[in-house]
Amino acid sequence: MTTIAKALKEKNKLKLEISLLLKRMNTHNSVMKGNSRPFDLSKLDQELPEKISAIISLKSAITNANQPVQEKIYRMAELKALIAFYKKLNVTEGKSTEGYGSEVHEFDVFFNEAVIYEKVKKLEADVEIIQDELEAFNHVTII
Repeated sequence: MTTIAKALKEKNKLKLEISLLLKRMNTHNSVMKGNSRPFDLSKLDQELPEKISAIISLKSAITNANQPVQEKIYRMAELKALIAFYKKLNVTEGKSTEGYGSEVHEFDVFFNEAVIYEKVKKLEADVEIIQDELEAFNHVTII
């Protein structure tokens, strides 16, 4: 038995280990004849399904334990996506020359940079509240 917070740390550790196994297998699968491999690829290939099974079990346990806060998790993800959208929104306004020509174009925006800044600031505050609630939940909820 462990908390969600500890399980999430373990999940990240497993994810890193799997990534490292895949990288080593990819890097050292093909070597010039006569060169040795620094790792036993057969051993790595045997470790891989074990690590994958472990991360699947852990992710399933985390998902089951997260059911009471699943809506918050989805809300936070959507708010983060909206923040990313607003941060990429083109806010070019006013007069500007395009390219090498001397032709001047004038741009008008609906949401200017200041409005976007305020929207993002509000959304980030909402995400922080949800994040704090989820962290508190993760530290007390047992898997």
